Amino acid sequence: MKKVFVLIGYILLQACATPVDIDYKPSIDFAGFKGYQWQPVPQAHYNDPRLNSSLLHERIQSAMNATLQRKGFILLQSGKPDFYIAYHLRLEKRTEADTVGFGLGFHHRHYGWGLGTETILREYDESTLIIDVLDPESGDILWRGSLGNRVTRADSVAEKDSNIQHQVNTILSEFPPL
Repeated sequence: MKKVFVLIGYILLQACATPVDIDYKPSIDFAGFKGYQWQPVPQAHYNDPRLNSSLLHERIQSAMNATLQRKGFILLQSGKPDFYIAYHLRLEKRTEADTVGFGLGFHHRHYGWGLGTETILREYDESTLIIDVLDPESGDILWRGSLGNRVTRADSVAEKDSNIQHQVNTILSEFPPL
């Protein structure tokens, strides 16, 4: 059971990554953005216990703060921010299929060939990290980035941290839009 919870390291692994999906309001001048705060809403409760982990949420917030600050944004403790930041997680079952087959055989004085196919189905979990940049007055989404990855098991805390930081860096590499 312990391995199931470790599995979340996790959820956000760079292997089998899909491209970053971004959307934003083109009318917004992101160049003027400097200060941000976390969206002041209660933390979401997820149906999957692997996502309801304060350790996971602390890792994601820490990675997002580090990435935004490296990009020159300032986390404001008070005052009016230029934008709010928030994130969401999604976990979905996916199925992949591989179809293979061909055969050729020989036996003393006899030979033959055959063609057959077999379809192998594999089910796996895919997690998606969604990062939102919001208008602090209206709450409207100004920018959204998301990235999905196959869920795999991380062997150490350092690997979990690295996986999450990689996914956050990948998503936020597209913010602000050019």
